[in-house]
Amino acid sequence: MLQTHGLAFQYPGAMTIAFPNLDIAQGGALLLRGSSGSGKSTLLALTCGLLHPSSGSITVSGSQPQKLGQSQRDAWRGRTIGFLPQHLHLSHALTVFDNLALAYFAIGVATDKAQIMQNLEALDVAELSQRKP
Repeated sequence: MLQTHGLAFQYPGAMTIAFPNLDIAQGGALLLRGSSGSGKSTLLALTCGLLHPSSGSITVSGSQPQKLGQSQRDAWRGRTIGFLPQHLHLSHALTVFDNLALAYFAIGVATDKAQIMQNLEALDVAELSQRKP
């Protein structure tokens, strides 16, 4: 579930972006739509704890990411949210498989090799697992 109340964010030297209050049930959907610069990516970054709100609150699956320390927030994000940034930062020194395995390392759990392969197979790219990006 996702709830926001009085949520706003201000980039340095820019106007404050105020977001409407949200209350989305677990399993619900939200369509983010708007012109470039309207706050779509900012809202996503706020809800997954990559940015801190200037004001207001965010609750995702019972947690408030803005109240967690950086390492706690990173671990929470890895366990709770699937998030792909607009610009992927893949290591060109690692294979596709090893890049995906980094997510497990980031949250401090053992790599689930079977899950990684299952995901690659679901995307019909399993044959690329040992290639570099």
